[in-house]
Amino acid sequence: MRELSMGRFRVVGLIALGLVVGASISAFVTIAITNAVNESTDVVYETNSTKTENNTIQSEISRQEVNEKRSKKPQKDSVVSSSVDDPRETWTILINDNVEDFAQLRTLLRVAEELVQQEGIRVLGGIYDSVMDRNVRDTILKSVAQSAALDDPQNVFQDAMLLPREVQDLLLPEIVKAWAGTDPLVAFDVISNLDKSGLRASLQETLIGAWAEHDAQDIFNSLELLPQRLRARAEELAMLAVARSSPADAVQFLENLDDSSKKRELAKTIAKNWAKRDVYGALNWATSSQLADERTKQDILSIVIRELAVKDPELAMQTALSHPQYESAFGFKSGLEEIVVEQVAKYDVDKAIAMLSQVRAGDTRIDAYKSVGRELVLNADYDRALTLGQQLPEEERKKYLNTVLSLWAQEDPDSMLASIDTLIATPELKQQAAGTLLAQNFLNGGSVLSEEQVEQLSGYMVEGEPTVVRMEMGDLDDDGFVQRAIEQGGKVFFPTQRTITSSENFDPEEMQKNLQKSLENTLGTLLKDVKAAGGNVEVKTEVKKNDKEDSD
Repeated sequence: MRELSMGRFRVVGLIALGLVVGASISAFVTIAITNAVNESTDVVYETNSTKTENNTIQSEISRQEVNEKRSKKPQKDSVVSSSVDDPRETWTILINDNVEDFAQLRTLLRVAEELVQQEGIRVLGGIYDSVMDRNVRDTILKSVAQSAALDDPQNVFQDAMLLPREVQDLLLPEIVKAWAGTDPLVAFDVISNLDKSGLRASLQETLIGAWAEHDAQDIFNSLELLPQRLRARAEELAMLAVARSSPADAVQFLENLDDSSKKRELAKTIAKNWAKRDVYGALNWATSSQLADERTKQDILSIVIRELAVKDPELAMQTALSHPQYESAFGFKSGLEEIVVEQVAKYDVDKAIAMLSQVRAGDTRIDAYKSVGRELVLNADYDRALTLGQQLPEEERKKYLNTVLSLWAQEDPDSMLASIDTLIATPELKQQAAGTLLAQNFLNGGSVLSEEQVEQLSGYMVEGEPTVVRMEMGDLDDDGFVQRAIEQGGKVFFPTQRTITSSENFDPEEMQKNLQKSLENTLGTLLKDVKAAGGNVEVKTEVKKNDKEDSD
Protein backbone atom coordinates (compact mmCIF):
# COMPACT_ATOMS: atom_id res chain seq x y z
CA MET A 1 0.00 0.00 0.00
CA ARG A 2 1.23 3.49 -0.82
CA GLU A 3 2.36 5.75 1.98
CA LEU A 4 -0.63 7.57 3.47
CA SER A 5 1.32 10.81 3.57
CA MET A 6 1.71 10.92 -0.22
CA GLY A 7 -1.42 13.00 -0.74
CA ARG A 8 -3.70 15.38 1.08
CA PHE A 9 -6.63 13.44 2.40
CA ARG A 10 -9.58 13.67 4.69
CA VAL A 11 -11.82 10.84 5.82
CA VAL A 12 -14.96 11.45 7.79
CA GLY A 13 -16.96 8.44 8.88
CA LEU A 14 -20.50 8.56 10.18
CA ILE A 15 -22.29 5.88 12.08
CA ALA A 16 -25.84 6.67 13.18
CA LEU A 17 -27.28 4.33 15.77
CA GLY A 18 -30.94 4.63 16.70
CA LEU A 19 -31.44 3.65 20.33
CA VAL A 20 -34.97 2.75 21.30
CA VAL A 21 -36.18 3.33 24.86
CA GLY A 22 -39.86 3.70 24.59
CA ALA A 23 -39.55 5.98 21.58
CA SER A 24 -36.86 8.28 22.34
CA ILE A 25 -33.14 7.90 22.33
CA SER A 26 -30.66 8.46 19.57
CA ALA A 27 -26.88 8.30 19.48
CA PHE A 28 -24.52 9.77 16.95
CA VAL A 29 -20.91 8.81 16.42
CA THR A 30 -18.50 10.78 14.26
CA ILE A 31 -15.05 9.56 13.28
CA ALA A 32 -12.72 12.19 11.86
CA ILE A 33 -9.39 11.09 10.38
CA THR A 34 -7.04 13.78 9.12
CA ASN A 35 -3.42 14.18 8.20
CA ALA A 36 -1.22 16.63 10.04
CA VAL A 37 -1.63 19.47 7.54
CA ASN A 38 -5.34 19.32 6.91
CA GLU A 39 -8.23 19.95 9.29
CA SER A 40 -11.54 18.19 8.74
CA THR A 41 -15.08 19.47 9.03
CA ASP A 42 -17.38 16.98 10.70
CA VAL A 43 -20.78 16.66 9.05
CA VAL A 44 -23.21 14.78 11.26
CA TYR A 45 -26.65 13.68 10.13
CA GLU A 46 -29.34 12.86 12.64
CA THR A 47 -31.06 9.72 11.38
CA ASN A 48 -34.37 8.70 12.93
CA SER A 49 -35.88 5.22 12.91
CA THR A 50 -39.15 6.43 11.42
CA LYS A 51 -40.51 3.02 10.59
CA THR A 52 -40.61 1.88 14.21
CA GLU A 53 -42.02 5.22 15.31
CA ASN A 54 -44.76 5.13 12.67
CA ASN A 55 -45.78 1.64 13.72
CA THR A 56 -45.94 2.75 17.33
CA ILE A 57 -48.03 5.78 16.42
CA GLN A 58 -50.42 3.72 14.34
CA SER A 59 -50.82 1.23 17.16
CA GLU A 60 -51.52 4.02 19.64
CA ILE A 61 -54.11 5.57 17.32
CA SER A 62 -55.75 2.18 17.05
CA ARG A 63 -55.81 1.91 20.82
CA GLN A 64 -57.53 5.27 21.03
CA GLU A 65 -60.14 4.11 18.56
CA VAL A 66 -60.75 1.03 20.69
CA ASN A 67 -61.13 3.12 23.84
CA GLU A 68 -63.59 5.41 22.08
CA LYS A 69 -65.52 2.41 20.89
CA ARG A 70 -65.83 1.09 24.42
CA SER A 71 -67.07 4.41 25.78
CA LYS A 72 -69.66 5.04 23.08
CA LYS A 73 -72.70 3.09 21.97
CA PRO A 74 -71.92 1.40 18.63
CA GLN A 75 -73.58 2.98 15.62
CA LYS A 76 -75.21 0.93 12.88
CA ASP A 77 -73.49 0.85 9.51
CA SER A 78 -73.97 -0.69 6.10
CA VAL A 79 -72.08 -3.87 6.93
CA VAL A 80 -73.16 -4.92 10.41
CA SER A 81 -75.76 -3.95 12.92
CA SER A 82 -75.11 -3.80 16.66
CA SER A 83 -75.88 -7.54 16.75
CA VAL A 84 -74.19 -9.78 14.18
CA ASP A 85 -76.13 -12.85 13.10
CA ASP A 86 -73.20 -14.53 11.36
CA PRO A 87 -69.97 -12.97 12.63
CA ARG A 88 -67.73 -15.43 10.74
CA GLU A 89 -69.24 -14.52 7.38
CA THR A 90 -69.20 -10.83 8.27
CA TRP A 91 -65.54 -11.03 9.27
CA THR A 92 -64.64 -12.65 5.96
CA ILE A 93 -66.50 -9.93 4.04
CA LEU A 94 -64.79 -7.13 5.98
CA ILE A 95 -61.21 -8.33 5.56
CA ASN A 96 -61.73 -8.96 1.84
CA ASP A 97 -63.42 -5.70 0.89
CA ASN A 98 -61.65 -2.71 -0.61
CA VAL A 99 -61.81 -0.63 2.59
CA GLU A 100 -58.66 -0.06 4.64
CA ASP A 101 -58.72 -2.16 7.81
CA PHE A 102 -57.91 0.84 9.97
CA ALA A 103 -60.89 2.75 8.55
CA GLN A 104 -63.28 0.03 9.74
CA LEU A 105 -61.52 -0.88 12.97
CA ARG A 106 -64.61 -0.32 15.11
CA THR A 107 -66.67 -2.64 12.97
CA LEU A 108 -63.98 -5.31 12.94
CA LEU A 109 -63.65 -5.04 16.70
CA ARG A 110 -67.39 -5.47 17.20
CA VAL A 111 -67.47 -8.55 14.97
CA ALA A 112 -64.49 -10.07 16.79
CA GLU A 113 -66.25 -9.57 20.11
CA GLU A 114 -69.34 -11.32 18.73
CA LEU A 115 -67.17 -14.22 17.59
CA VAL A 116 -65.63 -14.61 21.05
CA GLN A 117 -69.04 -14.44 22.71
CA GLN A 118 -70.33 -17.22 20.46
CA GLU A 119 -67.28 -19.47 20.18
CA GLY A 120 -64.90 -18.56 23.00
CA ILE A 121 -61.44 -17.03 23.18
CA ARG A 122 -59.82 -19.72 21.03
CA VAL A 123 -61.52 -18.27 17.95
CA LEU A 124 -58.91 -15.50 18.11
CA GLY A 125 -56.40 -17.97 16.68
CA GLY A 126 -58.29 -17.78 13.38
CA ILE A 127 -58.38 -13.99 13.52
CA TYR A 128 -54.61 -13.98 14.04
CA ASP A 129 -54.22 -15.88 10.76
CA SER A 130 -56.41 -13.41 8.84
CA VAL A 131 -54.74 -11.56 5.97
CA MET A 132 -55.08 -7.98 7.20
CA ASP A 133 -53.19 -4.99 8.57
CA ARG A 134 -50.99 -6.29 11.38
CA ASN A 135 -51.43 -3.27 13.66
CA VAL A 136 -55.21 -3.43 13.37
CA ARG A 137 -55.20 -7.19 13.93
CA ASP A 138 -53.02 -6.99 17.04
CA THR A 139 -55.06 -4.13 18.50
CA ILE A 140 -58.27 -6.11 18.02
CA LEU A 141 -56.82 -9.27 19.56
CA LYS A 142 -55.50 -7.44 22.62
CA SER A 143 -58.69 -5.47 23.18
CA VAL A 144 -61.02 -8.45 22.80
CA ALA A 145 -58.85 -10.62 25.06
CA GLN A 146 -58.87 -8.01 27.79
CA SER A 147 -62.64 -7.53 27.52
CA ALA A 148 -63.27 -11.27 27.70
CA ALA A 149 -61.04 -11.57 30.77
CA LEU A 150 -63.10 -9.06 32.73
CA ASP A 151 -65.86 -11.64 33.22
CA ASP A 152 -63.95 -14.89 33.73
CA PRO A 153 -60.19 -14.32 33.66
CA GLN A 154 -59.12 -17.77 34.86
CA ASN A 155 -61.02 -19.76 32.23
CA VAL A 156 -60.14 -17.27 29.50
CA PHE A 157 -56.48 -17.60 30.52
CA GLN A 158 -56.59 -21.40 30.43
CA ASP A 159 -58.26 -21.40 26.99
CA ALA A 160 -55.71 -18.92 25.66
CA MET A 161 -52.92 -21.24 26.83
CA LEU A 162 -54.13 -23.76 24.22
CA LEU A 163 -53.49 -21.36 21.34
CA PRO A 164 -50.22 -21.24 19.33
CA ARG A 165 -47.34 -19.46 21.06
CA GLU A 166 -47.38 -16.44 18.74
CA VAL A 167 -51.05 -15.86 19.63
CA GLN A 168 -50.36 -16.41 23.33
CA ASP A 169 -47.71 -13.71 23.22
CA LEU A 170 -50.39 -11.18 22.25
CA LEU A 171 -53.31 -12.39 24.38
CA LEU A 172 -51.87 -13.58 27.68
CA PRO A 173 -50.41 -10.23 28.84
CA GLU A 174 -53.75 -8.51 28.18
CA ILE A 175 -55.67 -11.20 30.06
CA VAL A 176 -53.25 -10.93 32.97
CA LYS A 177 -53.64 -7.13 33.08
CA ALA A 178 -57.41 -7.52 33.40
CA TRP A 179 -56.99 -10.26 35.98
CA ALA A 180 -54.74 -8.03 38.08
CA GLY A 181 -57.68 -5.72 38.68
CA THR A 182 -59.96 -8.44 40.04
CA ASP A 183 -57.93 -11.12 41.84
CA PRO A 184 -54.16 -10.63 41.48
CA LEU A 185 -53.13 -13.24 44.05
CA VAL A 186 -55.09 -16.01 42.33
CA ALA A 187 -53.61 -14.87 39.03
CA PHE A 188 -50.13 -15.00 40.56
CA ASP A 189 -50.67 -18.58 41.78
CA VAL A 190 -51.86 -19.74 38.35
CA ILE A 191 -48.98 -18.05 36.55
CA SER A 192 -46.43 -19.41 39.05
CA ASN A 193 -47.47 -22.96 38.15
CA LEU A 194 -46.73 -22.57 34.44
CA ASP A 195 -44.11 -25.01 33.15
CA LYS A 196 -42.26 -22.64 30.82
CA SER A 197 -39.93 -20.51 32.91
CA GLY A 198 -39.62 -17.70 30.34
CA LEU A 199 -43.38 -17.29 29.99
CA ARG A 200 -43.82 -17.58 33.75
CA ALA A 201 -41.31 -14.82 34.50
CA SER A 202 -42.69 -12.54 31.79
CA LEU A 203 -46.29 -12.85 32.96
CA GLN A 204 -45.32 -12.40 36.60
CA GLU A 205 -43.69 -9.09 35.66
CA THR A 206 -46.78 -8.08 33.67
CA LEU A 207 -49.09 -9.01 36.53
CA ILE A 208 -47.12 -7.13 39.18
CA GLY A 209 -46.90 -4.05 36.96
CA ALA A 210 -50.65 -4.03 36.27
CA TRP A 211 -51.40 -4.77 39.91
CA ALA A 212 -49.27 -1.82 40.99
CA GLU A 213 -51.07 0.50 38.57
CA HIS A 214 -54.47 -0.72 39.77
CA ASP A 215 -53.77 -0.64 43.51
CA ALA A 216 -50.23 0.14 44.63
CA GLN A 217 -51.15 0.03 48.31
CA ASP A 218 -52.42 -3.53 47.87
CA ILE A 219 -48.97 -4.44 46.55
CA PHE A 220 -47.31 -2.97 49.65
CA ASN A 221 -49.74 -4.88 51.87
CA SER A 222 -49.17 -8.16 50.01
CA LEU A 223 -45.37 -8.18 49.74
CA GLU A 224 -45.02 -10.94 52.33
CA LEU A 225 -47.25 -13.18 50.21
CA LEU A 226 -44.91 -12.96 47.24
CA PRO A 227 -41.69 -14.96 46.77
CA GLN A 228 -38.63 -13.26 48.24
CA ARG A 229 -37.01 -12.89 44.81
CA LEU A 230 -39.94 -10.78 43.53
CA ARG A 231 -40.59 -8.53 46.50
CA ALA A 232 -38.05 -5.85 45.66
CA ARG A 233 -39.31 -5.60 42.09
CA ALA A 234 -42.95 -5.52 43.21
CA GLU A 235 -42.17 -2.75 45.70
CA GLU A 236 -40.26 -0.82 43.04
CA LEU A 237 -43.15 -1.02 40.56
CA ALA A 238 -45.60 0.04 43.26
CA MET A 239 -43.48 3.08 44.13
CA LEU A 240 -43.28 4.05 40.45
CA ALA A 241 -47.05 3.67 40.16
CA VAL A 242 -47.54 6.04 43.11
CA ALA A 243 -45.07 8.45 41.51
CA ARG A 244 -47.27 8.55 38.40
CA SER A 245 -50.61 8.85 40.16
CA SER A 246 -49.64 10.93 43.22
CA PRO A 247 -46.06 12.17 42.75
CA ALA A 248 -45.87 14.27 45.91
CA ASP A 249 -46.71 11.19 48.00
CA ALA A 250 -43.91 9.21 46.36
CA VAL A 251 -41.15 11.56 47.57
CA GLN A 252 -41.04 9.69 50.89
CA PHE A 253 -39.88 6.53 49.11
CA LEU A 254 -36.63 8.14 47.97
CA GLU A 255 -35.13 8.07 51.46
CA ASN A 256 -35.33 4.28 51.65
CA LEU A 257 -33.77 3.51 48.27
CA ASP A 258 -30.08 2.60 48.30
CA ASP A 259 -29.76 1.69 44.63
CA SER A 260 -28.71 4.92 42.88
CA SER A 261 -30.15 3.98 39.48
CA LYS A 262 -33.52 3.03 40.97
CA LYS A 263 -33.54 6.20 43.06
CA ARG A 264 -32.79 8.25 39.95
CA GLU A 265 -35.56 6.54 37.99
CA LEU A 266 -38.08 7.13 40.77
CA ALA A 267 -37.02 10.77 41.20
CA LYS A 268 -37.36 11.40 37.46
CA THR A 269 -40.80 9.76 37.41
CA ILE A 270 -41.88 11.97 40.30
CA ALA A 271 -40.53 15.08 38.58
CA LYS A 272 -42.14 14.29 35.24
CA ASN A 273 -45.61 13.63 36.61
CA TRP A 274 -45.55 16.34 39.28
CA ALA A 275 -44.43 18.97 36.76
CA LYS A 276 -47.33 18.10 34.48
CA ARG A 277 -49.83 18.53 37.32
CA ASP A 278 -48.29 21.39 39.32
CA VAL A 279 -45.08 22.74 37.85
CA TYR A 280 -44.54 25.27 40.65
CA GLY A 281 -44.91 22.61 43.33
CA ALA A 282 -42.53 20.38 41.41
CA LEU A 283 -40.07 23.26 41.08
CA ASN A 284 -40.14 23.90 44.82
CA TRP A 285 -39.37 20.23 45.45
CA ALA A 286 -36.67 20.00 42.79
CA THR A 287 -34.81 23.12 43.97
CA SER A 288 -34.97 22.17 47.65
CA SER A 289 -34.32 18.45 47.23
CA GLN A 290 -31.81 16.91 49.62
CA LEU A 291 -30.75 14.26 47.11
CA ALA A 292 -27.03 13.63 47.41
CA ASP A 293 -26.41 12.60 43.81
CA GLU A 294 -25.67 15.66 41.67
CA ARG A 295 -26.65 13.92 38.47
CA THR A 296 -30.08 13.03 39.85
CA LYS A 297 -30.57 16.64 40.94
CA GLN A 298 -29.66 17.79 37.44
CA ASP A 299 -32.04 15.28 35.88
CA ILE A 300 -35.07 16.29 37.92
CA LEU A 301 -34.34 20.00 37.48
CA SER A 302 -34.07 19.47 33.72
CA ILE A 303 -37.46 17.76 33.63
CA VAL A 304 -39.19 20.43 35.70
CA ILE A 305 -37.57 23.36 33.86
CA ARG A 306 -38.61 21.84 30.53
CA GLU A 307 -42.24 22.07 31.65
CA LEU A 308 -41.77 25.45 33.35
CA ALA A 309 -40.28 26.98 30.20
CA VAL A 310 -43.62 26.58 28.46
CA LYS A 311 -45.68 28.10 31.26
CA ASP A 312 -43.31 30.67 32.75
CA PRO A 313 -40.17 31.10 30.61
CA GLU A 314 -38.80 34.03 32.63
CA LEU A 315 -38.87 32.06 35.88
CA ALA A 316 -37.46 29.06 34.07
CA MET A 317 -34.49 31.09 32.81
CA GLN A 318 -33.95 32.70 36.20
CA THR A 319 -33.95 29.28 37.87
CA ALA A 320 -31.62 27.79 35.26
CA LEU A 321 -29.05 30.55 35.63
CA SER A 322 -29.12 30.28 39.42
CA HIS A 323 -27.74 26.74 39.23
CA PRO A 324 -24.14 25.92 38.31
CA GLN A 325 -23.39 24.10 35.10
CA TYR A 326 -23.37 20.35 35.52
CA GLU A 327 -20.12 18.62 34.60
CA SER A 328 -20.44 15.03 33.43
CA ALA A 329 -17.93 12.27 34.07
CA PHE A 330 -16.50 13.03 30.62
CA GLY A 331 -15.88 16.68 31.43
CA PHE A 332 -18.78 18.11 29.41
CA LYS A 333 -20.45 21.11 31.03
CA SER A 334 -24.11 21.89 30.47
CA GLY A 335 -26.35 24.61 31.81
CA LEU A 336 -30.09 24.30 32.27
CA GLU A 337 -30.76 27.49 30.31
CA GLU A 338 -30.22 25.60 27.04
CA ILE A 339 -33.39 23.64 27.85
CA VAL A 340 -35.32 26.87 28.36
CA VAL A 341 -34.21 28.28 25.01
CA GLU A 342 -34.97 24.99 23.27
CA GLN A 343 -38.52 24.85 24.63
CA VAL A 344 -39.30 28.53 24.04
CA ALA A 345 -37.99 28.32 20.46
CA LYS A 346 -40.72 25.81 19.66
CA TYR A 347 -43.50 28.34 20.24
CA ASP A 348 -41.81 31.78 20.11
CA VAL A 349 -38.53 31.81 18.22
CA ASP A 350 -38.07 35.58 18.59
CA LYS A 351 -38.30 35.30 22.36
CA ALA A 352 -35.81 32.43 22.28
CA ILE A 353 -33.37 34.54 20.25
CA ALA A 354 -33.67 37.34 22.80
CA MET A 355 -32.77 34.86 25.55
CA LEU A 356 -29.54 33.74 23.87
CA SER A 357 -27.56 36.62 25.34
CA GLN A 358 -28.16 35.19 28.83
CA VAL A 359 -26.82 31.74 28.01
CA ARG A 360 -23.43 30.84 29.45
CA ALA A 361 -20.51 30.25 27.09
CA GLY A 362 -19.29 26.84 25.99
CA ASP A 363 -21.30 23.76 25.08
CA THR A 364 -24.43 25.25 26.65
CA ARG A 365 -24.34 28.24 24.32
CA ILE A 366 -23.65 26.09 21.26
CA ASP A 367 -26.58 23.81 22.08
CA ALA A 368 -28.88 26.77 22.70
CA TYR A 369 -27.99 28.33 19.35
CA LYS A 370 -28.46 24.99 17.63
CA SER A 371 -31.95 24.66 19.13
CA VAL A 372 -32.98 28.05 17.76
CA GLY A 373 -31.30 27.33 14.43
CA ARG A 374 -33.24 24.09 14.06
CA GLU A 375 -36.55 25.87 14.58
CA LEU A 376 -35.62 28.57 12.07
CA VAL A 377 -34.76 25.92 9.48
CA LEU A 378 -37.97 24.00 10.18
CA ASN A 379 -39.84 27.29 9.67
CA ALA A 380 -37.97 27.77 6.36
CA ASP A 381 -36.40 30.97 7.73
CA TYR A 382 -33.00 30.08 6.30
CA ASP A 383 -31.59 33.60 6.08
CA ARG A 384 -32.09 34.22 9.80
CA ALA A 385 -30.72 30.78 10.62
CA LEU A 386 -27.47 31.57 8.81
CA THR A 387 -27.22 35.09 10.20
CA LEU A 388 -27.78 33.97 13.79
CA GLY A 389 -24.50 32.06 13.85
CA GLN A 390 -22.45 35.15 13.01
CA GLN A 391 -22.59 36.20 16.65
CA LEU A 392 -20.61 33.16 17.77
CA PRO A 393 -16.82 32.69 18.01
CA GLU A 394 -15.34 30.94 14.99
CA GLU A 395 -15.18 27.39 16.36
CA GLU A 396 -18.68 27.58 17.84
CA ARG A 397 -19.96 29.13 14.62
CA LYS A 398 -18.64 26.18 12.61
CA LYS A 399 -20.47 23.72 14.83
CA TYR A 400 -23.64 25.78 14.69
CA LEU A 401 -23.57 26.11 10.90
CA ASN A 402 -22.87 22.41 10.57
CA THR A 403 -26.16 21.69 12.34
CA VAL A 404 -28.11 24.29 10.34
CA LEU A 405 -26.76 23.19 6.96
CA SER A 406 -27.22 19.50 7.74
CA LEU A 407 -30.85 19.97 8.74
CA TRP A 408 -31.53 22.26 5.79
CA ALA A 409 -30.09 19.65 3.41
CA GLN A 410 -32.39 17.04 4.90
CA GLU A 411 -35.54 19.15 5.04
CA ASP A 412 -35.37 21.07 1.76
CA PRO A 413 -32.34 20.27 -0.42
CA ASP A 414 -33.88 22.01 -3.45
CA SER A 415 -34.13 25.37 -1.70
CA MET A 416 -30.64 24.97 -0.27
CA LEU A 417 -29.27 24.31 -3.74
CA ALA A 418 -31.15 27.33 -5.12
CA SER A 419 -29.84 29.54 -2.30
CA ILE A 420 -26.20 28.59 -2.49
CA ASP A 421 -25.34 31.67 -4.59
CA THR A 422 -27.64 34.09 -2.75
CA LEU A 423 -28.07 33.42 0.97
CA ILE A 424 -24.78 31.58 1.45
CA ALA A 425 -22.15 34.30 1.26
CA THR A 426 -18.55 33.19 1.77
CA PRO A 427 -16.60 30.69 -0.38
CA GLU A 428 -15.88 28.59 2.71
CA LEU A 429 -19.57 28.38 3.61
CA LYS A 430 -20.53 27.63 0.01
CA GLN A 431 -18.06 24.76 0.05
CA GLN A 432 -19.46 23.47 3.33
CA ALA A 433 -23.02 23.72 1.99
CA ALA A 434 -22.03 21.94 -1.21
CA GLY A 435 -20.31 19.18 0.73
CA THR A 436 -23.34 18.79 2.97
CA LEU A 437 -25.70 18.44 0.00
CA LEU A 438 -23.38 15.98 -1.72
CA ALA A 439 -23.11 13.93 1.45
CA GLN A 440 -26.89 13.95 1.90
CA ASN A 441 -27.24 12.76 -1.68
CA PHE A 442 -24.85 9.85 -1.15
CA LEU A 443 -26.45 8.91 2.17
CA ASN A 444 -29.74 8.57 0.28
CA GLY A 445 -28.31 6.47 -2.51
CA GLY A 446 -28.07 9.31 -5.01
CA SER A 447 -31.81 10.00 -4.93
CA VAL A 448 -31.61 13.64 -3.79
CA LEU A 449 -29.64 15.27 -6.61
CA SER A 450 -29.43 14.88 -10.36
CA GLU A 451 -26.11 14.33 -12.14
CA GLU A 452 -26.15 17.95 -13.26
CA GLN A 453 -26.69 19.16 -9.70
CA VAL A 454 -23.87 16.97 -8.41
CA GLU A 455 -21.59 18.45 -11.06
CA GLN A 456 -22.71 21.97 -10.14
CA LEU A 457 -22.00 21.42 -6.45
CA SER A 458 -18.64 19.82 -7.16
CA GLY A 459 -17.61 23.14 -8.70
CA TYR A 460 -17.81 24.80 -5.28
CA MET A 461 -15.20 22.49 -3.84
CA VAL A 462 -11.66 23.82 -3.59
CA GLU A 463 -9.51 22.78 -6.56
CA GLY A 464 -7.82 19.51 -5.75
CA GLU A 465 -10.23 18.85 -2.88
CA PRO A 466 -11.34 15.20 -3.00
CA THR A 467 -14.98 14.43 -3.72
CA VAL A 468 -17.51 12.73 -1.44
CA VAL A 469 -17.64 8.94 -1.56
CA ARG A 470 -20.18 6.56 -0.09
CA MET A 471 -18.74 3.38 1.42
CA GLU A 472 -20.28 0.68 3.61
CA MET A 473 -18.96 -0.33 7.01
CA GLY A 474 -18.20 -3.76 5.53
CA ASP A 475 -15.46 -2.09 3.52
CA LEU A 476 -13.48 -1.73 6.73
CA ASP A 477 -12.63 -5.43 6.50
CA ASP A 478 -10.71 -4.73 3.30
CA ASP A 479 -6.98 -4.15 3.87
CA GLY A 480 -6.93 -1.56 1.09
CA PHE A 481 -9.69 0.55 2.60
CA VAL A 482 -7.57 3.52 3.66
CA GLN A 483 -5.77 3.69 0.33
CA ARG A 484 -9.04 3.47 -1.64
CA ALA A 485 -10.50 6.19 0.57
CA ILE A 486 -7.63 8.47 -0.36
CA GLU A 487 -7.85 7.61 -4.06
CA GLN A 488 -11.63 7.89 -4.35
CA GLY A 489 -12.30 10.89 -2.17
CA GLY A 490 -11.66 12.84 0.94
CA LYS A 491 -15.01 12.61 2.69
CA VAL A 492 -16.16 9.04 3.17
CA PHE A 493 -19.48 8.34 4.88
CA PHE A 494 -20.47 5.01 6.38
CA PRO A 495 -24.29 5.19 6.67
CA THR A 496 -24.83 2.31 9.06
CA GLN A 497 -27.91 2.19 11.27
CA ARG A 498 -28.60 -0.23 14.08
CA THR A 499 -31.28 -0.64 16.72
CA ILE A 500 -30.45 -1.30 20.35
CA THR A 501 -33.06 -1.92 23.02
CA SER A 502 -32.23 -0.62 26.47
CA SER A 503 -33.99 -0.60 29.82
CA GLU A 504 -36.01 2.39 31.02
CA ASN A 505 -33.24 3.55 33.35
CA PHE A 506 -31.07 4.37 30.34
CA ASP A 507 -27.69 5.79 31.32
CA PRO A 508 -26.31 8.06 28.54
CA GLU A 509 -22.84 8.23 30.06
CA GLU A 510 -22.57 4.48 30.41
CA MET A 511 -23.85 3.99 26.86
CA GLN A 512 -21.31 6.53 25.67
CA LYS A 513 -18.49 4.54 27.27
CA ASN A 514 -19.73 1.34 25.65
CA LEU A 515 -19.98 3.01 22.24
CA GLN A 516 -16.46 4.35 22.58
CA LYS A 517 -15.07 0.90 23.37
CA SER A 518 -17.09 -0.74 20.61
CA LEU A 519 -15.95 1.86 18.11
CA GLU A 520 -12.30 1.43 18.99
CA ASN A 521 -12.60 -2.34 18.68
CA THR A 522 -14.38 -2.11 15.31
CA LEU A 523 -12.03 0.43 13.79
CA GLY A 524 -8.89 -0.57 15.64
CA THR A 525 -6.82 -1.70 12.65
CA LEU A 526 -7.85 1.28 10.54
CA LEU A 527 -7.01 3.78 13.25
CA LYS A 528 -3.63 2.17 13.90
CA ASP A 529 -2.77 2.33 10.18
CA VAL A 530 -3.54 6.03 10.03
CA LYS A 531 -1.55 6.78 13.17
CA ALA A 532 1.38 4.74 11.90
CA ALA A 533 1.41 6.87 8.75
CA GLY A 534 1.65 10.06 10.77
CA GLY A 535 -2.03 10.97 10.68
CA ASN A 536 -4.12 12.30 13.54
CA VAL A 537 -7.19 10.38 14.66
CA GLU A 538 -10.06 11.75 16.70
CA VAL A 539 -13.04 9.68 17.77
CA LYS A 540 -16.06 11.49 19.19
CA THR A 541 -19.27 10.01 20.55
CA GLU A 542 -22.43 11.78 21.61
CA VAL A 543 -25.38 10.06 23.25
CA LYS A 544 -28.46 12.04 24.18
CA LYS A 545 -32.08 11.52 25.07
CA ASN A 546 -34.48 13.25 22.69
CA ASP A 547 -37.39 15.47 23.77
CA LYS A 548 -39.72 12.51 23.47
CA GLU A 549 -38.39 10.83 26.53
CA ASP A 550 -39.25 7.29 27.44
CA SER A 551 -42.63 7.10 29.04
CA ASP A 552 -42.83 5.55 32.47
